[in-house]
Amino acid sequence: MPPLGRIMFIAHIPIGLCLARLVTKRKLTAPIITIAAFGAIFPDLDLLWFYALDNQQIHHHAYWTHLPAYWIGIIAIIFIGLKLLRRRLPMYLTVFFTAVMSHLILDSVAGDIRWLWPFSDEGFQLVTVPTTHTKWYMSFFHHWTFKLEICISILGLLVAGFNDGHKNPKEQS
Repeated sequence: MPPLGRIMFIAHIPIGLCLARLVTKRKLTAPIITIAAFGAIFPDLDLLWFYALDNQQIHHHAYWTHLPAYWIGIIAIIFIGLKLLRRRLPMYLTVFFTAVMSHLILDSVAGDIRWLWPFSDEGFQLVTVPTTHTKWYMSFFHHWTFKLEICISILGLLVAGFNDGHKNPKEQS
């Protein structure tokens, strides 16, 4: 059973799409939606390693994919390289990195993210989800943080513009 308070279920992709809309300042295209969604869940790809190879020995938030310093370092190296070449960061990379960082911020609500690594291994979280049900996920679903996820998801879908261009059928006649 995973420790409680270390999970976020549904808000990653919607907030990634929402931020992509804000970054691009226009209606999202299929490639931008794909990149934003992939970036928003990319840090959790470490779950494959966690379950398949690591035998759940180290919590997946300790892997490189969940270390903000790793991502900030990669962004800095790419940004400096592009500056030396007198080029701008491509929109696709901006969307991807923004979505990845949004993942880490959301995981900080109820999960241990090591914001001070490599200087400290201490994880930071805003709240701890207490065990209130025998099934760990039910405790999470009944906690106020899941309601926050629902709100973020609705906001993300609205801001991302999934209703753009879709007219009410009554208006079309």
